[in-house]
Amino acid sequence: MALINIPHRINFLERCIYLVYTIETGSSHIFGGPNPRAPAGDVCAGAYCLPKGVTSLQISLLRAAVCATFLASTAVWAQQRPEPAEAAGLQEEESQIVPPEDYPATLTTSSQPVPASFFGDTLLFSTDWPSVPTGSLGKGAGVAWPYIENQRGVYEWSRLDGYVNAAAAHGVSIMFSPQYVPSWAVASQSTCKAGSFQTTICSGMVSNIQDWKNYVTALVTRYKGRIQYYELWNEPENWFSGTVAEMVELTNAEHDIIRSIDPAAKILSPSAVSYGSAYIDSYFTAGGTTDVDIVSMHLYPNTSNDVAEAIAASAPVSMETVMSKHGLSGKPLWNTESSWGYASKGAITNSDLRAAFIARNFLLHWSVGLGRVYWYAWDSSDIGTLWSSTGGANEAATALKTVYGWMVGSTMSTCSENGASSPYHAMYTCNMKLSTGASAQVVWYTDGNKTYSAPTTYAHYMDLTGATHSIPSNHQVTIGTKPILLEK
Repeated sequence: MALINIPHRINFLERCIYLVYTIETGSSHIFGGPNPRAPAGDVCAGAYCLPKGVTSLQISLLRAAVCATFLASTAVWAQQRPEPAEAAGLQEEESQIVPPEDYPATLTTSSQPVPASFFGDTLLFSTDWPSVPTGSLGKGAGVAWPYIENQRGVYEWSRLDGYVNAAAAHGVSIMFSPQYVPSWAVASQSTCKAGSFQTTICSGMVSNIQDWKNYVTALVTRYKGRIQYYELWNEPENWFSGTVAEMVELTNAEHDIIRSIDPAAKILSPSAVSYGSAYIDSYFTAGGTTDVDIVSMHLYPNTSNDVAEAIAASAPVSMETVMSKHGLSGKPLWNTESSWGYASKGAITNSDLRAAFIARNFLLHWSVGLGRVYWYAWDSSDIGTLWSSTGGANEAATALKTVYGWMVGSTMSTCSENGASSPYHAMYTCNMKLSTGASAQVVWYTDGNKTYSAPTTYAHYMDLTGATHSIPSNHQVTIGTKPILLEK
């Protein structure tokens, strides 16, 4: 017997320790970043906060409250089940039909081979197709409603056509995610601002729901069979200023139109931001449709702790609790936007750290049971940059290509922290069976260089550049922040 919605083989007590660890450090909340609603200096764990200068006793009481609430919200006992197998302003940003990929209703990392579609990527320009393997295409930029229907009944599809045609030409699926309302359709002009491409974008509710329905009908009719995934809204907590009930009205209407016109398309819930499980909980409670095929969230680390472990160590837990509450435990959970964040806002810029981040990011997402990750964004100059028109693909892009080669077609057990007291200071080992059938192990150490005694079954290791090295006869290998693959 095991608690539902706790990533495989990591029990509820360990997860509770992950939560309280973030209070002990005082530097992050359960998603690896400070509570955005709390005053500067507060000690927080998710929604639980105490003011700066609290005593150790008060911190202990806060830890107890977090654990008690966490355990109460997840105390649903059942047989152990498999775990469930696109933010920037630009999301404001005849081809062959590509059918949706097969994916398991639920995900067991130890038994399901990693599909190529697990490795999603996002482009700010549809012409910037990645030079590294890409298994699925995330949402496009400049393709939201105001950009397509800037005047009522007049549609400009060219940018979205570019993304849809590019995905089809490369044999991968594409996801679409709406965001913003045109100025002619919004109820309050006070919610409007200048967007890209000389277009006004608005965050408020529509004045007439029929305008929204007409747009969605035109969209789904045009791209039936060519857009395989529809996320119902992009980060409504951040980008929609209407009420939760109004978001429910918009997305439920959208859902019904998609199901009616293109029943083969898969529907994702509105995407929750890292700290947004409370919003998505209120959305479902207010009647937001639970007839979704996939639950969506966006995970970025706090720039003060800009490592992949901050995303994967405990971030999915709160969302999985919400999924259980609303009968969605059997649905896949996807991260539809992921990277180290914005360089302009303090995210890592060191090329070695970025290469380490992206490799660990994809490994850990699969390890904790997320069925897909859409990187954000391949061709951005600021967030998650993997390529530029002047410099080409960078070191992190090479690392992505390498880890793609390790993982796709392979099976991988849950990555072990090897007894470490903190997921942020640990040696990780991930045991794999490669697509060739051979056993392999991925290993890294979060805190820098360390000597590792490689199992004697392995004779070589591959680094993130794709270079292969012989393991010394004494089997002592120097590991560090960049994962390496031990193989026979």
